[in-house]
Amino acid sequence: MNQQLAQDLRLRPSPIRTLLDLPGGPPPYALAAGRPAIELIPAASLAAAAARAAASPTSWCYADSLGHPGLRELIATRLSARGISVSAEQVVITNGGQHALLIAALACAGPGTVVAAESPGYPGAHQALAIAGARLVSRPESPAALEELHSRQPLALVHCMPCARNPTGRTLSEVRLQALATACTRQGLIVLEDDAYHELWFKHAPPPPLAARHPRTLLAGSLAKVLAPGLRLGWLAVPNELLPAVTLAMHASALHANGLAQATAWEWLRQEDLAGHLARVRTLYRERRNALLAALARCWPGRQPERPHGGLFVWLPVPGGGASALAESARTAGVAVLPGGAFHLALAPDDHLRLCFASEPPARLDEACVILAALARRTAPALAPAAEQGAQGSPASCPCPSGGD
Repeated sequence: MNQQLAQDLRLRPSPIRTLLDLPGGPPPYALAAGRPAIELIPAASLAAAAARAAASPTSWCYADSLGHPGLRELIATRLSARGISVSAEQVVITNGGQHALLIAALACAGPGTVVAAESPGYPGAHQALAIAGARLVSRPESPAALEELHSRQPLALVHCMPCARNPTGRTLSEVRLQALATACTRQGLIVLEDDAYHELWFKHAPPPPLAARHPRTLLAGSLAKVLAPGLRLGWLAVPNELLPAVTLAMHASALHANGLAQATAWEWLRQEDLAGHLARVRTLYRERRNALLAALARCWPGRQPERPHGGLFVWLPVPGGGASALAESARTAGVAVLPGGAFHLALAPDDHLRLCFASEPPARLDEACVILAALARRTAPALAPAAEQGAQGSPASCPCPSGGD
């Protein structure tokens, strides 16, 4: 990537926030942003937790730079259950998952460094890395190709999302994840692993994260998708060798995460049933994923998408390309979706749409798909009906066992 493209990435607005910030809000059918279902947010118990937190004067004071001690301990315990060797002292609480990515970028990827980033990948990660001054190159899917890339231009950081990847929904198998970890360990690479969707699986838990296999991994997580995005709380689990740099980046960017929000989350997590809450979240999102895939199988005129086994997104192939034009037509028709090019470093190729199934009930997902399909046929009227395309559907590449998932 040349310097001009790096500059463009720093200035490129977030495609997700652009839609959310439209006058009057996003279009009626909201399949663009990764918004959790509002009915899953436990507002009453969060309000009670916030009241308990607010009653303590310490919640209104400056907080520890690295975060609420009890919250850090709880997160460390949960990460240890996934096989990650981490103590509470290595957990840094941030103002949301996006802030966690920025902190990691500032700590590990300064001006002029080279970072291998996922493409297609989360645009917010691309922005954070570019703002830190890094020069982004597309991360090869093959571990051997990644090692070869590092031998040609040493990498300051490798960015990855192995579980329910945004935007494709794919999850790496145990074998592929271990191969990536082995390559990174052999080369001594520092990895930024975005683990925002690890707990949003539908039937089978995904393999343990890369951080459980490669010691030089910064693991970024968030409470946005599992509890409430309005808390704006995320975290980084940081190797000891990188903790001083991460602490400095935290001081420079925010001093500390919101103290009242941290105390509220701590009060909720220590008194409420997180496991039961997650079971409800997984059940609802599995139902909505199934509804979206069924609607697309009935009416979509192109190749069928891969079947995600977790997360919030379906990566829909667009027949003949032109996803950006289709997304704009859909927005005008009241359906908010995102073109796949927005998730690529070079804004190309333009041959997918990212659809979020989390915040709409099944009936509305079906209606949105009918509108999308009609628009797609209008732009390419020679397309065969979906029933004639069935044999062309791509197999689910996520190697997690499906078992009817």
